[in-house]
Amino acid sequence: MANLCQAGSQSRSAQVDALFPPSSPGPGAVVAVVDHGRVVLEKAYGLANVGAKLPLTVHSVFDLASVSKQFTAMGIMILAQEGRLNLNDSICKFFPEFSPFGCAITLRHLLNHTSGLPDYEHLFRASGLVATNYPRAAKEARDTYEPTSRDALRLMARQGKLRFKPGDKWEYSDSGYVVLAQVIEKVSGESYGRFLAENIFRPAGMTETVVYDETRPEIARRAVSYQPVKNEFKPIDYTPLNLIYGDGNVNTTVGDMIKWDNALTGDKLVHRATLQEAFTRGALNNGTKFDYGFGWALRKRHNTETTEHNGSWVGFRSGIVRFSQRQLTIIILSNSAGFPMGEMEKKIEAIYWDEP
Repeated sequence: MANLCQAGSQSRSAQVDALFPPSSPGPGAVVAVVDHGRVVLEKAYGLANVGAKLPLTVHSVFDLASVSKQFTAMGIMILAQEGRLNLNDSICKFFPEFSPFGCAITLRHLLNHTSGLPDYEHLFRASGLVATNYPRAAKEARDTYEPTSRDALRLMARQGKLRFKPGDKWEYSDSGYVVLAQVIEKVSGESYGRFLAENIFRPAGMTETVVYDETRPEIARRAVSYQPVKNEFKPIDYTPLNLIYGDGNVNTTVGDMIKWDNALTGDKLVHRATLQEAFTRGALNNGTKFDYGFGWALRKRHNTETTEHNGSWVGFRSGIVRFSQRQLTIIILSNSAGFPMGEMEKKIEAIYWDEP
């Protein structure tokens, strides 16, 4: 039986290999598949640095972009479990500057994307503080204004109005998760990065994970992210908003994402009852349910419930899909803006579900 299982795993691995062009001259992706707690695939394809011809490895580091939101949500749940905040607390409890217009917003609204907060990136651009066509290379940005997460919070608080009444509508919001990261800092008295390191990364064994913030930490083995332009790959790592976190900026490897997936199967970080809230569909004021929990999209594929999320920032693309009933997890991290994340997820799912 063991030999048959091994042969099946090798066959599926070869099918995944066939999805990637051999000896790719450009950026690529790192893929991991966990089946019933066993890592059956962990492999890199393509280059981490096109100019230097450095290959991607399973230890290459990627910006998770919006997949980072699940770590922000976990930080809030940890503080809630410790009794240091309540998910129904108003944001005015932590930031009175949102009074009176924002006091109806609760932490739960922020977690569920039903707050009505305006998009901070749009606000920075509309205000003229950040150019619409910002430079793509750090060396071009010496005189560029680079706001912090605290700057983003202040800008949102100055707006004096919301897009809609909290809870009336579901609207994906990076702004909400930036505010949540600031709540973590306010309540814990620590930086967001340090709090996550002490309460999530270290307990989960994630030794290759770091938050990029205004301290500009050096990140070893970080892949360069690229935009395909005609027959070339242009590096696009830089934007003036790179210092803002909570909605993104967790940098990690596929191996550490495997550890994160494992930490979600028990009560290593929070009690199972607490964690289950993250995987529960939210509801609008009128009772209508929507397919999002706390940092996780909740969908159904192969007649099975999934918890999943994708991320996109500059040239980085990230994705994690967890089929809890099937005990199957697929993780893909890419350094190419042209990487077809959704298509590749579906193809790899089909391979491990033994579908055509």
